[in-house]
Amino acid sequence: ACILGHSLGEIAAAHIAGALSEQDVADLIVERSRAQERTRGAWRMAAIGVSEDEARELLAPYRGAIHIAAVNAPTQLTLTGEAAAVEELAATLAERGRFARVLPLPYAFHSPAMDVVRDDFLSAVSHVGARASTIPYLSTVTGGELAGEALGPDYWWRNLRQPVQFAAAVRNALSRGHRTFVEIGPSPSLVRYIDEILAAEHVAGTTLGTLKRDAPAVQCVLESVAKLHVRGVAVQWERLSTGDAPHQPFPTYPWQRQRFWTESPDARALRLSGPSHPLLGTRKRGANPAWLSDIGPHTHAFLGDHCVDDRAVFPAAGYVELLLAAVAQGSKESALELSDVRFERLLWLDHTALVETAMDERARTVEICAKPATGEAEWQRHARARARVSDRPDRNLRRRCIPSEAREIDVDALYARFARSGHGYGPQFRTLRWAAAAGTDFWGRIAVEAGDAAVPSQWYLHPAILDGALQLALASVPMDEERDAKYLPVHIERVLWVRPAHGEVLCRVSNVHHQDVRSYADIELFTPAGEPVAAMYGSCCLRKEQAYRLTSSPASLYREEWAETEGGSTRIGGDGEVWVVCGSSTDGALSAAMTAARLRAVACGLSDVPPDAERIIVCAWTGEYVEPSAETVLDADWPLMQLAQSLTAHPRPVRLLLVTAGATWGQPGMASRVDLQQATLAALLRTIATELPHVQCRLLDLDPETPQQHIAQTLRELLSDAHESEVSHRRGLRFAQRIGLQQLHELSPRLLPARRTLQADFHLQSAGPGNVDELHWVESLAAPLGEGEVEIEVRAAGLNFRDVLKGLDLYPLNPAEARTFGDEFAGIVRRVAPGVTSVAPGEAVVAVAPGCFGSLVRVHSLLVAPKPARLTFEEAASIPIAFLTAEYALNDLARLAAGETVLIHAAAGGVGLAAVQVAQRCGATVLGTASPEKHHFLLESGVAHAFHSRELSFIDGVRAATGGQGVDVVLNSLSGEFLERSLELLKPLSGPVFRSTPWISPS
Repeated sequence: ACILGHSLGEIAAAHIAGALSEQDVADLIVERSRAQERTRGAWRMAAIGVSEDEARELLAPYRGAIHIAAVNAPTQLTLTGEAAAVEELAATLAERGRFARVLPLPYAFHSPAMDVVRDDFLSAVSHVGARASTIPYLSTVTGGELAGEALGPDYWWRNLRQPVQFAAAVRNALSRGHRTFVEIGPSPSLVRYIDEILAAEHVAGTTLGTLKRDAPAVQCVLESVAKLHVRGVAVQWERLSTGDAPHQPFPTYPWQRQRFWTESPDARALRLSGPSHPLLGTRKRGANPAWLSDIGPHTHAFLGDHCVDDRAVFPAAGYVELLLAAVAQGSKESALELSDVRFERLLWLDHTALVETAMDERARTVEICAKPATGEAEWQRHARARARVSDRPDRNLRRRCIPSEAREIDVDALYARFARSGHGYGPQFRTLRWAAAAGTDFWGRIAVEAGDAAVPSQWYLHPAILDGALQLALASVPMDEERDAKYLPVHIERVLWVRPAHGEVLCRVSNVHHQDVRSYADIELFTPAGEPVAAMYGSCCLRKEQAYRLTSSPASLYREEWAETEGGSTRIGGDGEVWVVCGSSTDGALSAAMTAARLRAVACGLSDVPPDAERIIVCAWTGEYVEPSAETVLDADWPLMQLAQSLTAHPRPVRLLLVTAGATWGQPGMASRVDLQQATLAALLRTIATELPHVQCRLLDLDPETPQQHIAQTLRELLSDAHESEVSHRRGLRFAQRIGLQQLHELSPRLLPARRTLQADFHLQSAGPGNVDELHWVESLAAPLGEGEVEIEVRAAGLNFRDVLKGLDLYPLNPAEARTFGDEFAGIVRRVAPGVTSVAPGEAVVAVAPGCFGSLVRVHSLLVAPKPARLTFEEAASIPIAFLTAEYALNDLARLAAGETVLIHAAAGGVGLAAVQVAQRCGATVLGTASPEKHHFLLESGVAHAFHSRELSFIDGVRAATGGQGVDVVLNSLSGEFLERSLELLKPLSGPVFRSTPWISPS
């Protein structure tokens, strides 16, 4: 570690380093303040964004009227000088589009103007006596390390008079290997300087502040400590918690043993305030609208009539009602609209659940989260949607009547069909009264029983009514024993609402189509007179098995690992414990050592263990390594197997310790030979622990490299109060078996040998949307070439973000493409259709085609081009989509022209780098955003200015770089506030080009 300070902060840093006493610190601050007060008013200070060399050129014409007061970062300086000169220079820089701000400091710090106070200051602090420092002290006066004894009165005069060399001191710290910087102060102001230095030096580091303005101080400090801890910095936890608090002797109290239950603020609000909606519940306090409600079989009894597989479950129609109610709160508009409604998780109603409906008014999104009303479970999101309001209904909603040719459907038979598939509808959800088919459309009459629905004004679409509409949509699924109505709603593209339903509605289901495990339909609701009520367009239901998988929690991955441990405290003696010691390798040595430690040891063979033994040690180490064979392994296991069998009828609990040497793999970096005979004994011990719960099994695996320590190590474990079930000793260290979380990215990829199992050509396909874990190779059907087509053997294919979206079932466009992957590839032409002359068989090409993750692709010759010889197949396969996207965005959509300026977000990514090259070819000036470690790469690629892609500081940077004029085009891949602030940078009559459109705010 080391410490440094900035200007006045150097005094505090010297005290922390141990070089100054508290009295010296106080005296220095007082005298420094007196000295600065004598210079008040004459001079001003300013912060500018230029390099030191450029600053010296700018200051030359002012002939000493302005001086450099601090070099904070490569392009961050502080100036001080005569007020008029400083203000003039700041205005000049602003006109040039460079950062400059006059600071509200009427002093002349770090300049010749302080010379008038030199003698008085030195006299006043002459008694300051510096001493040796305990922490390396980096001076921001010299930029190098100074001993504590050098921090005397003369140094503190130089601290007041000379420029602050903060950047030099930070570079010195970096050269010493320091990568974590913590700013101690009331609000972070120096971390941005350090970030710029890290970026300029191409070094990855961490910067933190301890306090933030207008934030709780203790919370800020604890958050900083936590961030340091997770970054691997050693934290002295005892400084935060000094141990047990002292106990105070209070007088005894005669307890009455009565129970008094505490009540949370949320529960009290639910109990005392009236609900704004039957399901929505009570409004919570907070900036964004949110409501909290108890939902369950006791609070909303009618929901118990909606079951799946004999369990009550909250209906998808209930989520729609909650979403509509949240959007409508506080809105005076007459029409509501939801888009991209997703049902992500089933909410089982076995017990009451706490349901929160929250709305982000800025992004116009609504989310529904839930957790059990009791216990400490985490919140889980169950549904979400985007929302808008309007003063007029959608034009697609118009009056409709049931066609006269409609053919009636037996509703009772329909509900019987639902029951066979696991959909249980009780009386209050058996709302489909009549149904009919008219061509490809389905019609129904839906009604709730008298008293089922609350006051009409409280409900927007009563869940029982809307669920009846979804039931009619299920009726459109073809009768089939294998997939008979086994569907659950998972997504709705648009929901339109015009008016509430008053007890009875007509329903029309149209545009029905089925694909693999999905069923799609449009649903419209009308009053009995034919007036539109609501509509659900693009309603999607998924086969029940896939829906369960989609809405279940992701399983965590775990791994076995060895953790270094201390082994607990050691008892002085064994208090006469009796242990039966078995094994031919002990030779009495272990028994003798145990006796000396007041542990009674009885030696015998494995077959002679007394039936009443309660503590058994099986010593399996041999001291010699034997090449394993099936016969030797069975011979080694059989005695332990016989012992386990004899313990099955043991009347009392038994402690069994198996001592081996080399039965487990060595720890990371301590790889050692594994004795397979002993490893099978360790595996057998786990089986004994599982099948004989009254036997407490422990494994002690000793270091096979140090047999002379086996007796001592075994004795220490016997006398230890540690309780690990598996312990290993290696190279003098003790390890215990643990179960650790396995991150997916830490696993090595496994290649599937496609050609080994498939003789014909093949392509990659998923078992269903969202099933990334069930990717498999499928044989491609042979077919003749169509007109203009080319058949290509794939050598390399590019993986794009669209493939990831399809794998996660987030792809928003054509569902037909959701099961195949790949859009760009490179390969060798196998054959061409008659008339194709642009490429020939045997030629290396690059092409664009959907579903190209396979061995063979057929594509039109217009989408094929010769592969440049200098590119490998892998390199060529990564080019088309990125450059076509950039070309289409900047040339076709934005019509970028020479002399214009374009801001490219994520400029270091695939599309970003392609866009940089396309823009440069157009003759445009390119500004880009990326993470700081990639800025140097972007600048070398010809980007004029690079900014941080995850901080809004790029707004000021772009304005400064363009002289406040803004840019002509923004190529956007960001969302939320970053998107909106980017739009502010556009010049009048300019426009943005969007990528990743599903995450763009509808506002």
